[in-house]
Amino acid sequence: MQQICKEIENINFATIMIDTSNHKNLKIVPILIRYFKPNSGIQIKVFEVTNLKGETANILSTYIIESLKKHKLSDKIVAFSGDNCNTNFGGVLRKGSNNVFSILNNNLKTNIFGVGCAAHILHNAMQSSADVLPIDVEIIVNKIFQFFHIYTVRVEHLKEFCKYANVEYKNILGSVVCDTVTKIEGDKISACEVAEELEILVGKIKNRKNLNFLTTNILSLLNDLKNNNMYNENSFKKSTDLFYNTFLSYVEKWGCYFDQLKIFRWVQLINCPIWENIQKCIKFLMENNRNNSNIKLDEDNLFDEFSHVEQIFKSRIHEWQKNSTKVEVKWCEIFEYTKAHNIDTTNISKIVEYSLAIPGTNAAVERIFSTINVLWTDEKNRFLVETVKSIIILKIHFKNLSCNEFYNILLKETRLLDEIGSAQKYTKTSKEEIYVPSSSK
Repeated sequence: MQQICKEIENINFATIMIDTSNHKNLKIVPILIRYFKPNSGIQIKVFEVTNLKGETANILSTYIIESLKKHKLSDKIVAFSGDNCNTNFGGVLRKGSNNVFSILNNNLKTNIFGVGCAAHILHNAMQSSADVLPIDVEIIVNKIFQFFHIYTVRVEHLKEFCKYANVEYKNILGSVVCDTVTKIEGDKISACEVAEELEILVGKIKNRKNLNFLTTNILSLLNDLKNNNMYNENSFKKSTDLFYNTFLSYVEKWGCYFDQLKIFRWVQLINCPIWENIQKCIKFLMENNRNNSNIKLDEDNLFDEFSHVEQIFKSRIHEWQKNSTKVEVKWCEIFEYTKAHNIDTTNISKIVEYSLAIPGTNAAVERIFSTINVLWTDEKNRFLVETVKSIIILKIHFKNLSCNEFYNILLKETRLLDEIGSAQKYTKTSKEEIYVPSSSK
């Protein structure tokens, strides 16, 4: 933990990420921080893991605020990321004061950005759309899947039936994740990238709706139904339009908050950045982070830095396109080059840090829960939360190191070796401790 604290001393901006999950009778709440470092890219670290007595807005926000003050991070937070529940954001309009987002804004005395998980938005949009259909498709599909997926005899009977009906047998599939969700569920995708993916998806859905798109197989099935007097074209059109409209309405309503970050598209370095776009980012940062001292920018020097980045971009773009280089890697290469050539990038690096510090989803926290479930089994049910926290921090902080590299690090850390060999790491307890915030205000 000391290494993490030392590392974040020199960062300018970070996002706080949080979620809750039950482990038997415990309410487990991890806090993650995400930030960008010019020399190592996007970093996501486990900051805290504790057991709370509840998950009200006051309890969660107090827990977060105390953790930020403890590690002196309050003045570096520019965004809060969580799922879209009312406790976190107070509903789609984000009104009211009794939610985590509002309480953090008031306490930190700044205008932090709220990131509602885009993956949750798409899942809920699809669920809402399916609910308006005249037939509950989800129940039917799930029942078919459950009937066949673990019963060999039933599958064999299905294969015989398919052969008799002259139909190709295919494996029965469960839930299928759409391409857009797959793209945005990466740990390191930024909110700006998610904004673009949502825009592309909405455009595709609108195009299909407007052109009444149906695949050849569906048209063939509809024609068979029509010949058997089992198909009403008007009813079908009405149902599909309602399905599309419900989906689009939900995504546009809940995903609108990502639109503000579209001005940071140039940070993706897909096309050569232009000065006008950078000036829009300067205006955004100044207007939304008035109390954040880390935002100060020297526009004259920034223009010179932009000119250097423009030249580097032109020399690297073909290689980046050929290798499908990730955004963070592009910027690490740029900052490595400028550092090697003594080129100052103090100002432009702040804009890049801000943009890439803001995640598009809360997937990183969900993966922590998956790791906890794998680790904290019935056979290891006497683990304390503090023990789990220590293991998770080690797993995440050193996940990119090989065993040999980790061994060499330990050899250099004599103080850590002494602590490992001492009894300092052991504490006796009769029951699991529950974190109780010092105040619920």
